[in-house]
Amino acid sequence: PQSLHLAGLAFAVPFAALVATVHVAWYASFHLTNVATNTLLWNTDTITTPLLVALIAREHPACATMLGGLVGLLGAGLAVGASEAGDTLLGCGLCFSASLGFAVNAVLVEKVRDPEFLSVPRLLALEGILAAGVCTVAAAVAAAFAPGALMEWVALLPPLQWVCFLGLNSLLLNVGWLTCTEMAGSFWTAMVACLTIPLTMALDLVLVGKMPSPFAAAGASLVVLGFLVVTVASQRPAPPPPSAPSPRSS
Repeated sequence: PQSLHLAGLAFAVPFAALVATVHVAWYASFHLTNVATNTLLWNTDTITTPLLVALIAREHPACATMLGGLVGLLGAGLAVGASEAGDTLLGCGLCFSASLGFAVNAVLVEKVRDPEFLSVPRLLALEGILAAGVCTVAAAVAAAFAPGALMEWVALLPPLQWVCFLGLNSLLLNVGWLTCTEMAGSFWTAMVACLTIPLTMALDLVLVGKMPSPFAAAGASLVVLGFLVVTVASQRPAPPPPSAPSPRSS
C-alpha cells in the first residue's frame, strides 16, 4: 500500500542522512587521530548502545550489560595502547560522534523500525537511492555554478580502486551490522564487533608470528571477559513474577 511506502521513506530519509553523516565523520577522523585512539573511540558503542536503548526505547539496561560493556571498552583501550600522539580534539570528536551515530542507527533499526514492511535490504536500498540522488544533484549544481571547485574535488579523490574498496567496505559494514542487529540486537552486535580486537591478535600470532605485548594480551582478555559477563548474565532465568495473594476465606 501507498501508506507503507511513505512510511518506509519517512524512516529511510533521516536514516540515510544519519548513515552518510556517520561515514563522513568517521573517514574524516582518520587523519586527525592515530589508529589506537580511533579504534578505542569507535568501540565506545559498547557503553553508548545500552544507554541509547534506555533513552529511545525506555528499556533500562541490566547492571551486567553496563559492566560487560565497560570491561570490554577498558580491554579495547589496553589492547590498542591508546596514546595522544597524532591526535586532535576535532578528530577525537568526529570519531566519537561517528560511533555514537552508528549506535543510534542500530538502536533505531532494532527498536523503532517495523520489519514487517521495511526490511534491512530494503532500507539500505532506499538509502542508496537517496544518496545517489543527492550526489547527482550536488554534482550537477557544482558543475553549473562552480565547475572549477568540482574539478578540484575530483582531482583530490583517491585512485579508483580505493574508491571502490571504501564503497564496498561501507556497504558490507552496513549490511552486516544491521543484519546482526536484526538477528541479535544492537548491544550484542557492538560486543561481538569488539571481539575483532582479540581475533586480530590471534590471527597475527598464527599467520604472521607476531606476539602481542603484555598490555595487548591483557586488553584482549578483558574484551573476552566483558563478552562472557554479558553472556553468562543473559543465560540466567528471569525471576518469576510475584504470585497474587490468595483471597482470605470468610
